[in-house]
Order: sequence, then structure tokens, then C-alpha cells
Amino acid sequence: MDEMFIYLTYRLSRVWYVGKRPVYRLKFSKADYMSVFGSIDLDGNVKVKVYGRANSDTFEDFVTSLFEELYSDYDIIYLLLDNARFHVPDFLRWLHEESGGRFRFIFLPPYAPDLNRAEMLWRVVEHELGFVFPVSKEAVLDVIYRFDGVSMPGLVRSLRMRLSRILKQKSQNY
Repeated sequence: MDEMFIYLTYRLSRVWYVGKRPVYRLKFSKADYMSVFGSIDLDGNVKVKVYGRANSDTFEDFVTSLFEELYSDYDIIYLLLDNARFHVPDFLRWLHEESGGRFRFIFLPPYAPDLNRAEMLWRVVEHELGFVFPVSKEAVLDVIYRFDGVSMPGLVRSLRMRLSRILKQKSQNY
């Protein structure tokens, strides 16, 4: 599970010509942006949701909707989280207790995006956004919501193999 920020306000900072073709350089400002929360499970199922801001309230809403829509019948749910400020311990403690211990949290070390499979999802989303010039918020939302409910098992294949090796190794040791 991870979050991504998309800046929607830009200004023209420089124009130059290569031959007869103009080249535009745009700078995006932080004045208008949207926050996208996303998750990908071990089967490759993707869930994304867009908010105006990323804070503890939107984080709680995303995790709650994730649980209610997809994983309410699971016995144990592991969430891999980075160390964002809005991953508030009070809510996580409450969620763990309220679910009867079904939610388990694994916090990734700082500056380790290679361990977070949702970062791979953001690379794919950013690649798709590169083909659409953000003329409007609706155009960006259209690209983002194309990924909601999609299955992308290739993004988690290496993680599944790594986990199976670890479990196999642990079973041999006992």
C-alpha cells in the first residue's frame, strides 16, 4: 500500500526551438494536486482511490474501504506500509484490535521503495500519464481509474517467489 501525489498546476518556464520544432519546458507547482492511494495484493489485484489531500483521515478511509470491499473474509491481512506521517499509530492499533488481530502491519525501512510493490504500480501509472497531457483533472482521473480493479500479477511475481523461498526455508529448519 502506498500513496502518490500528482501535481496538476503547471506554468510555462521556457521555450526553445530545435530546428523548426518548438520545445516547451513546463514546471509543475504545488498549488493544485491530488493524492492517490493504491494497493496491490499478492494476487496482483489493484485498488486505487483519489483524494484531495493525503492525511490521516483519507488514509483511514482508504484502509477501511479496502477491508470492507476486498478482504473482509480473510483470516489475516498484512499491510506493508512506508513511514508516512499520516500512518497514525492510534488508528492502526484500533484497527488491529477491532479486527480481532486480523490486521498485521509491516513497516518498511526509510528510503526503500524497491521493497514496496505499490511503487511499481506508480511507475506504470506515471508511464500511462506521460501519454496524456494533464489538460484537466478529469483526464488524469480517467487514466488513474483505469487501474482500479485491474489484475497485474507480473508486478508481484518476484515477491511471491521470494516469500515462497522464505517459507520453504523456514519449514526445512523446523
